[in-house]
Amino acid sequence: MAAKRPVRKRRYNGSLAAKLITVLAAALAVVAGVMIFFKVHHITVVGNERYSAEVIAEASGLEVGENLMAINRDAASVNITTRLPYVDEVRISRRMPDTVLIEVKECDSAAFLRDETGAIWLISASCKVTEAYSPESEIALDGLTELLGVTAKDPAPGLLLELESAEQRSALQNLLQSLSQTSLLPEVRSIDLEHTYDLKLRYGERFDVRLGGTDQLDYKVRYLDEIINRQLDTTKTGTIDLTLEESGTARLIPW
Repeated sequence: MAAKRPVRKRRYNGSLAAKLITVLAAALAVVAGVMIFFKVHHITVVGNERYSAEVIAEASGLEVGENLMAINRDAASVNITTRLPYVDEVRISRRMPDTVLIEVKECDSAAFLRDETGAIWLISASCKVTEAYSPESEIALDGLTELLGVTAKDPAPGLLLELESAEQRSALQNLLQSLSQTSLLPEVRSIDLEHTYDLKLRYGERFDVRLGGTDQLDYKVRYLDEIINRQLDTTKTGTIDLTLEESGTARLIPW
């Protein structure tokens, strides 16, 4: 009968544990270094005209001295756009070792509407509410487009305009954005959104424009720009039919 082999005891290898401890210590050192050395010392703002850099930095909620890597850029962006109604877009980035860069894109009021109390709400081309005025206020509305046939839902400066009809809201946003890409918007006196299947606008004192439904709005606006600025002379007046229902082309019905 063969003798049993003695069981060898495994020796504990402490080298692996030592390596893990070293890696962990190095990681903790990096984190500690970031926490200690990467502090916000500068908040730089670019793209601003209406608001000062100090006002925008304060609105962001960011503070000198906080950890650069721990800043909440999304929250800071929301703070700026809601607290400063004329800021339309914000981009926040880190610039090592100690700077936060805030890039803003400001906007202007492009249109207005009146609520059931007679109060006036100004909005930008991106449908952001920029200002509010009481019915008794005397403000200049020249160059702004009046919105007809719509009812605002809990409007407030700094927030996007919400309408009781989601379809109207979508049509308005698409229409204002398309108009803002042309030279037409400052001359558009009013937009009637009461029926989204029969959108209408008034261009200066020269034209009533029928746009029909919400389909192809961007194309219709570019077509209108071509008609007014390149095809019709300044003596023409009438109704421009851009519903594209018959021949697929626009028609001028003289007054």
